[in-house]
Amino acid sequence: MIVHNRVAVCLLGLLVGVVLGVGRVVAEAYLLSEFEPIYAIYIATITSLVFTLSLPRLRLKGIKFARFAALASCAFAIALMILSRLEVDASTTAGVWYATVILSTAFHRWVTTEIIIRHLNPAVVQSHFSYQATSFEVGTVAALGLIMGFPALFSPHDSMLIMVACYLLIALWLLIQFAPTKNLEVHFEQRRADAAERTPSPPSFAVFFTAFASLIFILGALKVTGKYTVTIFLKEELGSYSAIRDVMADYYLVAASIVILLGILSGRWIQRRRTSPLAIIGIHVTAMFIVGSWVAWSGTFAAVMVLAVVRRVGETCAYSPGVHMVVTSFTDRVRIKLRAAHNLYFYPVVGLPLVLLYHAIHKHWRIAEQPLLFTLMVILPLGALLLLPLVRRRLIRGLYDFVEAGTKSASIVAASALSFLRPKDYGARMGNLLSAEPKKVLRKTIILGLGYLKDDPQALDAVMREFNSDKEEIQIAVLDALHVSNHYRAIQFLMNIMLAKELSSSLRVRMNAAAMIAGIYGRKAIPFLLNGLDDHDHRVVANTLEVLALFRDRQLRGYFEQYAQSKVPRVKANAMMGLARFRATRAKYREMVRTVAVSDDNHLLASVLYVIGKLQADRFENELDALCNSSRLDDPMVRRALAWALTRLDDTRGFELFADLFGQSEEDEAKQDNGAYIHFFAQLSRGFRLDLIKYFAMRRSDDEVFFGRFEHKLKHSHFDFHEEISYLRVLRETVGSAMQRTSGDP
Repeated sequence: MIVHNRVAVCLLGLLVGVVLGVGRVVAEAYLLSEFEPIYAIYIATITSLVFTLSLPRLRLKGIKFARFAALASCAFAIALMILSRLEVDASTTAGVWYATVILSTAFHRWVTTEIIIRHLNPAVVQSHFSYQATSFEVGTVAALGLIMGFPALFSPHDSMLIMVACYLLIALWLLIQFAPTKNLEVHFEQRRADAAERTPSPPSFAVFFTAFASLIFILGALKVTGKYTVTIFLKEELGSYSAIRDVMADYYLVAASIVILLGILSGRWIQRRRTSPLAIIGIHVTAMFIVGSWVAWSGTFAAVMVLAVVRRVGETCAYSPGVHMVVTSFTDRVRIKLRAAHNLYFYPVVGLPLVLLYHAIHKHWRIAEQPLLFTLMVILPLGALLLLPLVRRRLIRGLYDFVEAGTKSASIVAASALSFLRPKDYGARMGNLLSAEPKKVLRKTIILGLGYLKDDPQALDAVMREFNSDKEEIQIAVLDALHVSNHYRAIQFLMNIMLAKELSSSLRVRMNAAAMIAGIYGRKAIPFLLNGLDDHDHRVVANTLEVLALFRDRQLRGYFEQYAQSKVPRVKANAMMGLARFRATRAKYREMVRTVAVSDDNHLLASVLYVIGKLQADRFENELDALCNSSRLDDPMVRRALAWALTRLDDTRGFELFADLFGQSEEDEAKQDNGAYIHFFAQLSRGFRLDLIKYFAMRRSDDEVFFGRFEHKLKHSHFDFHEEISYLRVLRETVGSAMQRTSGDP
């Protein structure tokens, strides 16, 4: 691998954004200069239909996906190279080029999504779907900047050659970064879907499916009509290739810039507020209704250009995430049915009849063309707005049926989706379900969902009752729900947990509560947090110092300097963490770390290594190198703390140390470490843990004893490593398949 996969997928999205930005603007401008606008819709519709019908028939089990994608990108490059060299008439060139760009848009967006799913661990996949859209738009902005800054370079012939170079760059990046065997392609999502229980569809789903398909049908018609309206005005107002290209570059640039900003903001808003997916779709439809009404009233070119921008921004930032959220509210075959309905209705099935209709009107009743389009630009979004409440009612009813009568996986997904929709009876029905003591994952999902009912005291009561559980994970889920609620009673309950007035199952629960109080009140929480320094338990004092170290308040320096003289290793080390936050005491902190590194106090050294890992302090490379080569590693306490620190610094030596610890026999572990290193493993982020497991699968692919011990220890620990165990099993199968295809060393 050249770079980390998380960076590599963003670079791939950037390259795809560049080539598609050039293609969409220049190819469409060239097509409009040669043809009537209706042909742009014809080509887009037919090409989309071909891709939609071809995709399910692809069989890629015998070849690594990145290699297939690279070969296909080379095929696009060859096709455009041949097209640029053939001496054919301009109309044929325009049609074939535009069809190639439309097919490439669908194909390369799909490729980028698949690369993310196959090469990133499940902990970061969802967030990278958002980053993917941003990467596309950054690439589009870069392409449009070149078009606007150097228009002489973007004649039709030269633009095709530029696209050829971009396709070859995409293929090269796929081959050198993702195609090698050592960059493992993991089918975790596919395995999880294959292993899922078959979920029977209740009658309520069929009713919802009809409403959903009707909504998609209307929105597909709105997309086709909006696009056709824009292309008609571009053709009639401008006419020439260069003029159309320049105007399209302008509005694509404006739309892409808005998408980059709004995409990030809307993603964070949805994550924090759990906004209803139908409300998000409603925002898009409302914006289209307002701008469509303006277009119908004024009929000006400026209004149509605003329509073009609003349509593209709305589809990217509101419609697409909203529909994705609705589709993923279900599992198994139900999800497949919804996705198939969307893929077919949204553009191909709706588009073809409309194109035929618009073509007939354009040919025989041209005088009625614009009035009809303007009328539809008002009626279609209005119809969608009227249909949304019906879709919402039927969606809620279907989700309740899956929660109450579905399988485990379907219940969990549906319960999570209901927390976004939040119907009036959601709190009462979920509270009743909690009383029946459902399985742990469903229970945690419901608890967190109830936290978003900010004005429902009964929901808050149900959440707080769940804190009586003796399971640490359930108590932490309650903390998350209380944090989300941000109600005074919820904050009071968090304070009681922090001050030990409410009994918690572990110190970790109390410190999580303290961190949440700090996050809610900021520096105003410091006086409450300082009470922890008076606790008789040294662990509470140490963890209080760790929470206080999050602040950069100068008044805290005295506390950190005072406790940095403590004789208790953990207290001393966490006080040093606070000293690292201030410029005036940073040099003192570094000197103390270096002094501890050469001292004989292994207890203090282990605590300081925890601090280095927590801060991800990369200034102590020499000290860490010396420790890796010293006899102090014989001390299990130092070894597990060093494994934590190096892993947090993304140093593979930490991965190897963790592998050695997990590979110990039960007898050796009982004598030396007694499993304490698993607590360090659990404190790593979910993404770090899954990256570690992938590293183990690749580097120790033939060590069956190691993997037997590793899985056994994860399964019988006090922590819930269910997903980690599933990921490990899938990786083992994947490595075995990869070894059958190649004789090379992974």
